[in-house]
Amino acid sequence: GLLPQSQSRGGKDSVKYTYEEEILDYYGRGQSVVFYSHRTREKLDVYLKRFDSLFEAAALRGAKLRGLTFRRGTTRDYFFLVQPDHEAMVDAAIRELMGSAWKAHFGEIDLR
Repeated sequence: GLLPQSQSRGGKDSVKYTYEEEILDYYGRGQSVVFYSHRTREKLDVYLKRFDSLFEAAALRGAKLRGLTFRRGTTRDYFFLVQPDHEAMVDAAIRELMGSAWKAHFGEIDLR
């Protein structure tokens, strides 16, 4: 997941996380990016605010943002930063997932 504010950059446990710069670098190279985050116990709108600086980054202008929540066991969220050229493929994969038996465990997150 994305490095939380509670962790210091370069700290002992920081290797478990990714930095915004890494995500932006991959996206800048023309790659779509998927990362996940364990959901906190905050209200959804409060929780999602922690990603605002990433989702609003100038380097992601034109990115298609998608989000899925996996609700089995601990809640985990998957965030998709999709290159415009990959949008149809990613949307088709999400539609297929949401039309399968896995739908009982997943939900879509409105990131607009």
